[in-house]
Amino acid sequence: GSGAQTKWFAEYGASHVIMMDLSHSVDDVVQRNLAGLKNVDVIQCSIDAPPLRDRCIDGIVYCHNVIQHTPSVEKTAHALYALTAPGGEFFF
Repeated sequence: GSGAQTKWFAEYGASHVIMMDLSHSVDDVVQRNLAGLKNVDVIQCSIDAPPLRDRCIDGIVYCHNVIQHTPSVEKTAHALYALTAPGGEFFF
């Protein structure tokens, strides 16, 4: 995507935001839209196989208007939920 939701989280209180996107938009439009934000990491990957260790996010794992476009909603939901540490929350 464009990074708009990532920017919103980063500017309104998140201490650290990890954006994952499969598209090549991460090379251009996302970098422009997130320029200057120090609390954001952008990873180009498929969200059904994120390159992060399980239970590593103790805050919010947020997936809006994306999961239904993946090859398997079930596989993607399981992969994203696996990132959620105890006490974290998964929204989709």
